[in-house]
Amino acid sequence: MSTPYFKGLSMTVSFLRKATVGIACTWLAFSVQASTISRTYTALGQLASIVGARTDVDDVTRYAYDAQIEKGIS
Repeated sequence: MSTPYFKGLSMTVSFLRKATVGIACTWLAFSVQASTISRTYTALGQLASIVGARTDVDDVTRYAYDAQIEKGIS
């Protein structure tokens, strides 16, 4: 007794799995964009700001340090 229904079902599932993986890989390949992250530093070499890679929002992080720390006083 042959079971063509199950053979056909497994082939369909295999095809759908491969198609889903292919679509996901294609989407990922086209959605990846080159990104640049810029950093600025104070005169003492401390991190002052980071401009992130996002372009749809203001992606800037700024750092501030206490004056005592900037002068080297603990």
